[in-house]
Amino acid sequence: EYDGTDTLESQRLTLHIDPQALDLPAPTYSRTARRVTVDHADIRTGYKIRVRWTIDDLALEGPEEDLHTGQPYHYEVPAEWVGLGQDKTVLVNYSVRRTGSSELTMFSRVLRLTFNEPAISDIRDSKGSIAPGGNTAETSVMVTGTASKGERVQLFDTGNPVPISAPALADATTGIWSVALSGLAGKLYVLKAKALYGSGVES
Repeated sequence: EYDGTDTLESQRLTLHIDPQALDLPAPTYSRTARRVTVDHADIRTGYKIRVRWTIDDLALEGPEEDLHTGQPYHYEVPAEWVGLGQDKTVLVNYSVRRTGSSELTMFSRVLRLTFNEPAISDIRDSKGSIAPGGNTAETSVMVTGTASKGERVQLFDTGNPVPISAPALADATTGIWSVALSGLAGKLYVLKAKALYGSGVES
């Protein structure tokens, strides 16, 4: 019977942790392109990669795709993932494994992101999404983005202090907002979203 006066110890267990074959740095993230990029010397053909986007206890994973020697890997993050991360800290990393091998999967260091500023995630015309820096012959487009949940944003053409849209309300659950722009002139637009909350940060 133990009376509480003596210190008792369990049996000792020796644990050896072997280092990974590759030291994988954290990925980078472009907020404007909504893209995760992995670009370092250990990227090479014969390995597969998968991006992981973790919010609290929710782990979202991209598809497992092939790596190619000398080519950086890019993964376009779904707008819904960014929306779920609004007002939270998002942990971003990736896993790498050798194709056709019994080697253990290796994991990268973690990139920490915080999303509370507005962001434009998609601009589309009647034919679909317009790539960043792309063109359209149409005068009406739909602009979609994310912001703090339940807050409002407004679109501006950079350099023009007059907004080119009515305020848009970010969804209270996802943080996603959308604005329809019409009557656009035949000119270059550089769109930005401005928060109508907090300090008024811009995308």
